[in-house]
Amino acid sequence: MSEHWSKTVLKHAGQCKGKMTISVLCAIVGVFGGLVPYYGVYNIVIILTGELPDINMIIPWILVCLSGYIIRLVFHSLSTVLSHISAYTILNTLRLKMSERLMGTPLGVVLSEKVGRLKNAFIDRIETIELPIAHMIPEGFSNLLLAISVFIYLITVDFRLALAAIVTAPISFIIVGITLQGYTKKYQQYMRASDHVNSVIVEYSEGIEVIKMFNHSDRSYEKYEKAINEFRKYILDWGKSVITALNFSMALLPTTLLGLVPVGIILYRQGSLTPAEFVLCIILAMGIVPPLMNVSQFVNNSKLIQYAVKDSSEFLNIMQLPNNENFADIKEYNISFKDVCFSYNADQEILKNINININENSFCALIGPSGSGKSTMARLIARFWDVTGGRIAIGGVDVREIPLKQLSACISFVAQDNFLFDCTLRENIRM
Repeated sequence: MSEHWSKTVLKHAGQCKGKMTISVLCAIVGVFGGLVPYYGVYNIVIILTGELPDINMIIPWILVCLSGYIIRLVFHSLSTVLSHISAYTILNTLRLKMSERLMGTPLGVVLSEKVGRLKNAFIDRIETIELPIAHMIPEGFSNLLLAISVFIYLITVDFRLALAAIVTAPISFIIVGITLQGYTKKYQQYMRASDHVNSVIVEYSEGIEVIKMFNHSDRSYEKYEKAINEFRKYILDWGKSVITALNFSMALLPTTLLGLVPVGIILYRQGSLTPAEFVLCIILAMGIVPPLMNVSQFVNNSKLIQYAVKDSSEFLNIMQLPNNENFADIKEYNISFKDVCFSYNADQEILKNINININENSFCALIGPSGSGKSTMARLIARFWDVTGGRIAIGGVDVREIPLKQLSACISFVAQDNFLFDCTLRENIRM
């Protein structure tokens, strides 16, 4: 069973754990600062409903309300700043670690991945992880705490008021639960569709020069348009099937006054509730609405985050080429293939029992039809893959025993597919 996404995120928090802890603490202080104005209003109502209201007595409570608001504003802002610094530090760390893992991965594994999936994993999915770190952890925790605090206070006033205030919540959650049955399967289909449409977009954009050169723009654009329209249709169909029930549920969830007001009126008429307490309960019940909506929004996004972390974890744990740490003693640079066999997959063997010796200080040309394995042989020398049978040696040392860093220093490799990095010509040549 895979670990929860929050554990995976926290594993890579490292240097940010202190900031994240302070962020949560600041969020909690901000929450309780936000409760202070409610208490101030409660006392103002008591003064105004007294026999001889004194305006001068109201001023201190106005200052108390203002102080609570300032405390909430300052600590909420501080929490948000710290959480966002932590979030983007972790995102940067994750992207660098994923890149490092790919550098040690067999090239065949990388090439087997669709470009759209790589783009999704490194850019879109990683960016999604910002949500739990910057918002869900500090804000979700504090909003949940606020809702619980208000509920506990309502219980101290009258447990019947507390139950009346949340009467719509179970109904709303039941509707959401029924509506989202099969959500996991649907979301998996959505992720596959998203990867496919991203791959088609990247493929069309990168190949547009060739498409125009050979006058295949109509045919290629048709494939591009079809992928976009299919993805659009899938999203719309899925949305239409759940939108009515979810909208009703989200409209029902925050209606805390629906149960609280009639129950409060009954208790007031019975003498169990003072006017000031009734007004405060109404204000608190209305104040609980934004936290409840925020928490429900975070819950809705949890599946998105789960898949984002899952995709990232796959690349963080992607298979690596075994790498010898100790530098090999290479005295000469002749290259030999001994009974070399290689296949990209189990279905088709590209090279079979290849034996060849290439002497040091000599030129060797590999000649053959397209697809005969020429580029594969060259790449095997550079250990872009490991052979599936036999051995390749440089100076009598198996390339698998040579550290990757040392092997890279021994070989100058000019690919047949040119690629220019977005930097100076000098830097491109140096690379």
